[in-house]
Amino acid sequence: MAPASQETSRPFVGRAQELQLLAAALAEAKAGRARCVLVTGEPGIGKTSLVERLLADLAHERVDWGRCNETEGAPAYWPWIQVVRGLIRHRSVAGVRQLAGAAGLELARLVPALGDQQTPALDDEDDREAARFRLFDTVATLVRRAGADELLAVVLEDLHWADSESLLLLDHVAGELRDTRVLLLGTYREAELSATTSAPKLLAAVAHAAERVALGGLAADEVAGLLAGSGGTKPAAALVSAVHRATGGNPFFV
Repeated sequence: MAPASQETSRPFVGRAQELQLLAAALAEAKAGRARCVLVTGEPGIGKTSLVERLLADLAHERVDWGRCNETEGAPAYWPWIQVVRGLIRHRSVAGVRQLAGAAGLELARLVPALGDQQTPALDDEDDREAARFRLFDTVATLVRRAGADELLAVVLEDLHWADSESLLLLDHVAGELRDTRVLLLGTYREAELSATTSAPKLLAAVAHAAERVALGGLAADEVAGLLAGSGGTKPAAALVSAVHRATGGNPFFV
């Protein structure tokens, strides 16, 4: 799934330090040392733009996106369903089954196209906890094998809207990626965590395995660059100052 964001059409300015941190994580992942990084900040601050900038040179099939949904009714594991569907688009159903190995039919709990008539439904299991663990382990195996020989970036957006099952799966996958070429990236709005029941689980799930990159507002000279890139002409200093003061350097509001 491609990123769905209003940020994608804006000129990109600033974020040199944050890009350096993410580029270092990307280099580590390319070298076979998997990394997990969370990018946080207020709405419009440029989280998706930063991630896109980092991954711009990667082949399309080496990046998979999943996005949590704010609206009610989205199924459990929704961002992971999108990730698995992305792997299917890039590798085919047979290719994903081969990567997952003998337990590949477990993935049919997420994406029915991967199953067959013998695939057991989750409600039919006597031990739901055991069934969930098998699913977690199968997804982790799939991601690990997909990044065994070549870099794979998995991006999970808007984790502040994630269901608890998706966050538990994130925790499990992040802990199982040792010695693989996987970069696991998540974005979330920290200010909205307190309004969701999943917030404590999110913090607990990723704290031990992830690095956190927090985005603040752009500096005045970066606001000037963004205005120039959007308007095609160098803005007056008074305008830059007024816009910076009014927006706090938030790129969307700039």
